Parts: sequence; C-alpha cells; structure tokens
Amino acid sequence: MDVGSFLRGRFLTHLDLPQPRQVWTIQQANQQLVGSDQKICISFAEFPAKALGLNKTNLRRIVDGYTCHSETWIGRPIELRKDRCDYQGREVDCVRGTVPYPGVAGPQHNVVSATQPPGNRQAQPGGRTGRALLSRNQCFGAGPAGMAACC
Repeated sequence: MDVGSFLRGRFLTHLDLPQPRQVWTIQQANQQLVGSDQKICISFAEFPAKALGLNKTNLRRIVDGYTCHSETWIGRPIELRKDRCDYQGREVDCVRGTVPYPGVAGPQHNVVSATQPPGNRQAQPGGRTGRALLSRNQCFGAGPAGMAACC
C-alpha cells in the first residue's frame, strides 16, 4: 500500500508533478491561509484538486511575465518544474513556476500582452509577450500599498 497519499496536503508539491517540466493553464488565483501566512495560490485546469501556494520567487516570476493583477492570469500558461531550493537553511525539493516563452511544448494559449493598457490588449499566440507595466520593486517594494497601486 502506498501511504504517500496520506502525507500529502491540499497544496501542490513536487511529488504531484507527473513530469519534471510541463505547461499548465492557470484556472484561478486567490488568497489562502498557508500555515500561518496568507499567500496567493493558483489552481490549474489540468489539476484542479490542489493549488500551488506562491512563494515570493514564483510570485515575482508571474508578475514579471504578466501583471500584478491576478485576475488577468486566468487562462494563461505557466511552466511548472521540479527543482531544489533553500528553505530554512537547508536544500529541499520544490516547484518552480515561470511564464513560458513562445515555442515551449504545451497547450496552445492566447496570451495578452502585459505592456498594453487593459482596454487595448490584443491576444497573441504562444507564451510570454511582454513585461509587467511596473517593475516588481514598484509592486513589492512598498508592501501592500505598493501592490495595491501596482500596474
């Protein structure tokens, strides 16, 4: 009997990824309590059972590739890969998320350019098409007030 399913929680981990690297579609983004912290979590059309709690690294990568408005992430691709990272002074397995570049194997998506104003955005096939309107320091540097004013 595989008892691993009893050890897994409600959030996506490296153990849940069927392949070392793949592209999934963001289905939902919301704020959830992870341990004792509030985090932005994203769920996927291909794996709706669990959400990925975004650490600062993964959150910054998505903001840099799209915008800091999570409602604009819905339907967009994200490449997930198994990786190693430092956590509390030790190296552990983790999941890294990045906005895929055009040509990355995965489902076809229409990606809206993040460099155009919301009313004038045009869908473009493929992966990453632009950068966020403001730098991540403008979004993250001022804390919650900076995130509220971002983009």
